[in-house]
Amino acid sequence: MRKFVLLSLLLTLSSCGYRMGFGPIPNCYETISVPFIEGDQTGSLTAAIVEEISTSGAFTYCPCSADLTLNIILLEIKDKNIGFRYDRGENNEIQETIVPAETRLTAIAKVTLVDNRSCEIVSGPDIIKAKAEFDHEFNSSRDAVNVFSLGQVTEIEEAKVAAKRPLDRALAKKIVDYLISAW
Repeated sequence: MRKFVLLSLLLTLSSCGYRMGFGPIPNCYETISVPFIEGDQTGSLTAAIVEEISTSGAFTYCPCSADLTLNIILLEIKDKNIGFRYDRGENNEIQETIVPAETRLTAIAKVTLVDNRSCEIVSGPDIIKAKAEFDHEFNSSRDAVNVFSLGQVTEIEEAKVAAKRPLDRALAKKIVDYLISAW
């Protein structure tokens, strides 16, 4: 009886390469590949996910011939004004106009994990969201010239570009956490 229990325990713990601290997916698979993410125009989200996978210790990133493929579609990046202030006039007096001063970016991705040996879906498709918030000046110009008429980038557009990196990192962390703890 003792031999049977010991043998059963050994088979159970070694069947998927059991590793402490992770959910069942990292315990059964070692390598993962991430093809270029659909909708990621600059590749920054793809790079953030590869970096997060590499630093997590749950999987080994392999560009090809991996056990798993992580398919991601970036569905949407939307922004919403969440903070406002009163506008100021030429002599710094407060106007009645309210302008946005803080914005929240939200990224929404559809994540599917595929076993490359059997071509079956291991997990997903699931929707994962991440957010990043930032402050900005709204359509300001030192010369009080309409910046849109000159084709210039406004401070809010520059702030959105700058906030994209923390947004990518937040989404990458959520996706990798999802992979590690998915049941």
